Amino acid sequence: MKNMNCRYLMIAVTCFLALLLSIGFTSSFGESPEPSSNSREMLQLGERMYRVGVLPSGKPMLTLIKGEPSIPGTTYACAGCHLRSGLGALEDNVYSPSVNGRKLFRPLYRTYKGIEQSQTPPLRPAYTDETLAAVIRSGKDPAGRVLNDVMPRYILGDRDAMILVNYLKSLSSQFSPGVTDTSLRFATIITDDAIPQERDAMLASLEAFLRLVNTKANSFKAPQTRLMAEIMLRQDMPGSRVFAKKNFFLSRWVLKGPAKTWRVQLEEYSRKEPVFALLGGITKGDWKPIHQFCEDNRIPCLFPNTDFPVISDKDWYTLYLSKGYYQEGESVARYLNSKDLMIKGKAIVQIVRASHEGQALSVGFQQTWKDFGQRAPVTITLPPGKILSKDLLDQVLSSEKPTVLIIWDDYKALPALESIAEDKRRPESVFVY
Repeated sequence: MKNMNCRYLMIAVTCFLALLLSIGFTSSFGESPEPSSNSREMLQLGERMYRVGVLPSGKPMLTLIKGEPSIPGTTYACAGCHLRSGLGALEDNVYSPSVNGRKLFRPLYRTYKGIEQSQTPPLRPAYTDETLAAVIRSGKDPAGRVLNDVMPRYILGDRDAMILVNYLKSLSSQFSPGVTDTSLRFATIITDDAIPQERDAMLASLEAFLRLVNTKANSFKAPQTRLMAEIMLRQDMPGSRVFAKKNFFLSRWVLKGPAKTWRVQLEEYSRKEPVFALLGGITKGDWKPIHQFCEDNRIPCLFPNTDFPVISDKDWYTLYLSKGYYQEGESVARYLNSKDLMIKGKAIVQIVRASHEGQALSVGFQQTWKDFGQRAPVTITLPPGKILSKDLLDQVLSSEKPTVLIIWDDYKALPALESIAEDKRRPESVFVY
């Protein structure tokens, strides 16, 4: 697999940041009441209710939706619409408002082109613990407004309702690192094994993006362009005012030496220079140490250039462009599964080079093949230094009689493959990476 063209990386980062920043940055909310019980254990219980819809007892939360019988809250967990941050979202013309403490525990005013109209009467007063628990259960806010029917009504006891309310107070309650009133700081990660040309192409794309953003921000500072910039901003996306006047800065975190030393280096960089997120990044090796650092420290990492991403459906903070070599193996499994009737019950053999690349390709194939409920293939491993030979292929064809032969190896395997082109025992399909 080749790394994605850096031009598309810049476009992807631009679009993602525009979406992320249009929601707004997390910040402290001094005017919000403190949680009455903010112990770590209680917050974890509230977090589970909010994110996955499970009560402190371990049972699913129950919800009522208009015209429907009681439905498990695991189907309609709060985070599904209001996001993990509690900052809300707009999807399919359904607006899910912010439900973090900073928004809930102050009056709600109308907004016009992103500007709060605080001189008008509020749409609703600030919530209290009691009124917030009531709206979660009844769908009616303190002003008597009935929430959209899309919003479930949760069946909660008093204690469980207070645990959820206290957790909502903690959502997005701290300033994000790397953010000031005038600046937003990012970093990109470069390991010392990165190919110079690819490293330079990535940096050029990221720096061009930052110049574009900073040109817009600086337009607000010059008197002769401020009025035009304000007019343009009013025509821009909702929420763009949050970041339009901030200058973006990009640091380079260069990781040296073996991967087992990267974590210490990353922690030191982060301590000296906290950042809002990591952008891009490049390595020839495994991204796992960096991925785990981001998970543990809750630092977003957007679109790193790596052929060896972490494949996980549970982790959150790193967004990859692709699954790398794993995806190549996955694609073969998906293709063969689409031909299920042709190969059902027949032998599949994969010959795998014992290399980082070969193992990633093989795992991608085997895991996806298993997920389809298919029988595991016969796997033959080629140790380092051993070239795939005609004799080995003869042995495989005679003993296994494969219908499908998959070879995860390099170009040195081609002569052996040419030798079986006219062999009557050759498989019906051969896949070579």
